[in-house]
Amino acid sequence: MKRYFFDFAGQKIPIRRDEATEFYEVDEEGNINRKPLVMLLGDGSWVLEGREFYLNRLGKRVRYEVVHVEYEVELHQPRGLYGQLRRRALVKAVPDWQEIDVAVKEALREQG
Repeated sequence: MKRYFFDFAGQKIPIRRDEATEFYEVDEEGNINRKPLVMLLGDGSWVLEGREFYLNRLGKRVRYEVVHVEYEVELHQPRGLYGQLRRRALVKAVPDWQEIDVAVKEALREQG
């Protein structure tokens, strides 16, 4: 990937879009898919443990919960002061409200 820089006080600083939040899916057994589910460039400060969100992939919505977040700051120059934030989030698929509604109705029918 080509990186773009701007000059500040004689230092080449990577442009902010190099900041990334990477989402990795974890299954019920705790196995982590090593290929990111999705990567977001820019601000990912909303990615917090326990937060739920929908991923809409070509019209298919899946609800996920963030189960763990790891932060890493990368310095791009040996003597520079400027770095970029890399956020890695483990997420698991969780039922959405429609799925929960259907399951509750089925359970009530079976009891009735």
